[in-house]
Amino acid sequence: MIRILKTYGKYLLIGLLMLTFINNPAFSKRGTNFRSKEKADSLIYESSINKNGLNAYEHCYIALYYLYNDSFLLALEYAQKAEIQANIENDFLSIVKQHIVKGQVYLRFGLYLKALDNFSSAEQLGIEHDFKNLIINANYGAGLVYKELKEYDKALEVLYRGEKVTQQGDNLLDKAIIYNAIGNALQGKGDLEESIVYLNKYYEIAVEIDDTLQMIYALINIGESNRKQKNSKKALEYYQRAYKLNEFVHSEQAEAAIFGNIAIIYTSLNDNINALEYYHKSINISSNSNGLSTYLQQDLKEIAQVYARQSQYDSAYVYYKKYVVFSDSLAKSDYMQKINTLNWGHEIEIQEAQTKIIAVKLYRRTIVIISLAIILVLVIFILIITYSRYKLKVKKMQDSMNVLTLTLDRKNRELVANLIDQTVYSETYDDINNILDIIDNEDNAETTKQELLELISKLSNIDRTNSKWDSFKLHFEQVHPDFFIKLNKLSGELTTNDIRFCAYIKLNLSSNEISSILNINIRAAQATRLRIKKKLQLPKSVDLIRFIQSL
Repeated sequence: MIRILKTYGKYLLIGLLMLTFINNPAFSKRGTNFRSKEKADSLIYESSINKNGLNAYEHCYIALYYLYNDSFLLALEYAQKAEIQANIENDFLSIVKQHIVKGQVYLRFGLYLKALDNFSSAEQLGIEHDFKNLIINANYGAGLVYKELKEYDKALEVLYRGEKVTQQGDNLLDKAIIYNAIGNALQGKGDLEESIVYLNKYYEIAVEIDDTLQMIYALINIGESNRKQKNSKKALEYYQRAYKLNEFVHSEQAEAAIFGNIAIIYTSLNDNINALEYYHKSINISSNSNGLSTYLQQDLKEIAQVYARQSQYDSAYVYYKKYVVFSDSLAKSDYMQKINTLNWGHEIEIQEAQTKIIAVKLYRRTIVIISLAIILVLVIFILIITYSRYKLKVKKMQDSMNVLTLTLDRKNRELVANLIDQTVYSETYDDINNILDIIDNEDNAETTKQELLELISKLSNIDRTNSKWDSFKLHFEQVHPDFFIKLNKLSGELTTNDIRFCAYIKLNLSSNEISSILNINIRAAQATRLRIKKKLQLPKSVDLIRFIQSL
């Protein structure tokens, strides 16, 4: 793997992540300069004073800011906050992004399995929700992990998936980064011809987007593949082109990488003079720049070997001693780094455990809320069903009451009609008495004969009418079956006429109507009421009519 990529690998991915975040229009209300320290500080302060003040995406932004500034534990902390908030908000976009951020943190700590788990989760969710840019981020991150593990076939497998996704869009930056990663994986595997093909694609896109630094990286990588093919001439051409482009951007890292690789070529050609010249140039830059310790260590070793081949043992000893001292320093630094990594890993486990506890609490709270909501819905549903059944039952009862009322009214009308016949009987009886009086006072035989015929006809009607009470009583008992029984229980002194009188009251007939039916005058009817009330032993305060109708 060429030295320039070891320095710039993470920044390529972080740059891609930043572009992905910045291009999200959902956060334009909070400004556009998301990369600024001032903006990050503002969001961090808001988060500290109000735990619910930030949404999932803004937590992701802060996590990315800390990742970019090598504050990995803080990056992880805010990524975990983003995960919790994203699950509450059901924000799948932020869930995918926080997985990518955590994957990069774990990659930095050397926790490769955790990194792969997060990149894999990001890819799967990205596919489910069609987040193409984030799928590419996840593929690129997983590719970096496999390259660190030197599992180049797996790295290529996941990077080729990312390449397919880039073909579905027109984002040149996505394509450039994937092409570069594939080219480097192929280079690590030893497939140098195919590596050059992809690195050339990377260079062409860098030219199209006019990104000089990306063009330099591409040329250095292509030179590296040619150097490994023993094509020193072509390799030098690419390194020299990269050097000329670097005059516009003045990247110390790129320049050190160029000089170091040129020196390696001259060493392979046994051109020790040029090799030493370029090693010294590379060492001068590496010694005065932070983050280039790997370059410096390699250059010190190589230059010592060149001096030794020239039999300049004093110079070889000086540089080899520097190499040993510097290597010891790096070893101690690496040892401390490993200790820090273990500590970080422990802290990460603690944070993850706390995150899981919070997630479980939120899950349980959500389950309780959902359960209560379901119970409430069920209670409301049961109440609605019960009320509907109650209304239906009441309606049926009302319908039954209406039917009974109609039936009762019909029966009462029949009884009243029967009573009308009784009234006709009474009137007929009066007519007979009047005719008999006329016969007694008249001598005219013809008239008498005619009147007798009329009397016979009326008497015939009287025979039929006399049977009406029995029929009335039968019909009355059908409508009011317990009425006569209740009367007889209340008093055994009631006569048939008294019972008939009470039956007429039950039918809600007026005193005049009853008098007419029974062929008595009003006073007689009143006397009958008083007699019945006395036989029933009712107090004066009790109204006979209401009492009878209540039976």
